[in-house]
Amino acid sequence: MDERRSEDELIAAVATGDEAAFGVLYDRFARPLYALGLRWLQDVEDAEELVNDTLIRAWRQADRFDPARGRAGAWLFGIARHVATDRLRSRGRRPGPAGEGGPDPVGHLDVDGLAEAWEIAAALERLPGVQREVLLLAYRDDLSQSQIAEVLGVPLGTVKSRTYHALRGMAGLLEPIAPMAIEAAVPAAWTFGGRR
Repeated sequence: MDERRSEDELIAAVATGDEAAFGVLYDRFARPLYALGLRWLQDVEDAEELVNDTLIRAWRQADRFDPARGRAGAWLFGIARHVATDRLRSRGRRPGPAGEGGPDPVGHLDVDGLAEAWEIAAALERLPGVQREVLLLAYRDDLSQSQIAEVLGVPLGTVKSRTYHALRGMAGLLEPIAPMAIEAAVPAAWTFGGRR
């Protein structure tokens, strides 16, 4: 199965009982779902169960997914939000604002924003390593192009070329999901799940 196969196509394949598609879906979303589970539930076992419960529900409810109502990532993160809320309620804990002793406000989660950030992080991972590296140094580490050239030990022109091609690559990868500015996309991807 194509690694770049869209999440919408994967959900459609899962709805037909395609176990290979479910495996790809699991591989793509287990890590970000686990990270969200840790943040929301603040417990390793609960986070692991959130991943399993979310993906089992997705398997069972895949035929209910409607791409006209939103992207597959947003649908999955919405399921995760419900799973987390159910787990908290079963323990007598309620989602509440951070700082009141409870987890982050699961009920007010921007699932579309999370799905978009996940897609951005996935696009960033598909770039060649040298291109990804210059974007991370620029947007994550807030380095100038001259500083990046110094850190990498390459000419300034090389940094500019890699940055240009990286931004073009990101624009091409992100075009189908959202008409957003690349300058806003890369930092969002890093905070959500880009790799060092």
